[in-house]
Amino acid sequence: MSTAEWAERLEVHALAAKETFTQMLADQGQFAPMVIAFRQETMICMAVPGAGDGRVVAATARLMASGFHADSVMVTSDTYGANQLDNPLTGRRWRAGEMEDVALNHDGIAQGWVHEALIVNVIAREGRQLLRMLPYLRGSDGTSVTWLDEGLDADTDWQMVDTDTRFGTIMTAPLMPDPPMHVLGRKPTRGETDLTVAKLLADPDIGGCAQVMLLRTDSSDN
Repeated sequence: MSTAEWAERLEVHALAAKETFTQMLADQGQFAPMVIAFRQETMICMAVPGAGDGRVVAATARLMASGFHADSVMVTSDTYGANQLDNPLTGRRWRAGEMEDVALNHDGIAQGWVHEALIVNVIAREGRQLLRMLPYLRGSDGTSVTWLDEGLDADTDWQMVDTDTRFGTIMTAPLMPDPPMHVLGRKPTRGETDLTVAKLLADPDIGGCAQVMLLRTDSSDN
């Protein structure tokens, strides 16, 4: 897909993420990260990791990229973004994990140093990445949200978000081999392999995902 086509797709998912998050707050629920695997332009599987920390989300995305032979993976998660060039506590450029620390332990949101945000990030196998940053402010009652201006130009060198660095390795995992022929007595179809991967994602001892939705199971798809 071209960059323009991905940008259009990101816009659609960004709108859906905003609607989901707004409804979640109204229902006093908790936002869950979401990972979607694509082959070319087709959405193959959608999964909700069992925990929201970066390590688990990245591991889920890596398994999906490898197991589904995905051409790209989209990750929607909750994060923090910076309102200024340097970390005010260190006087240096922000480092991984510092925005979350400032927000949670130093009243950084009220101080205006950082903001909460959803991030929709797509990582393609050829190495390209695109993202949409969706800054927000929670209402004082905790059940409403105001979406803020996305603000800073994404090309500036300090447009940073507090994402896990392991996301950069999602598409570098080797492709998972198809199940051995002796299991079925023949080469499995792509759909059968996809179903096997979906079961691995849902297995509490392997993927541990809270929800897995296999969106394409055409048994003739090789």
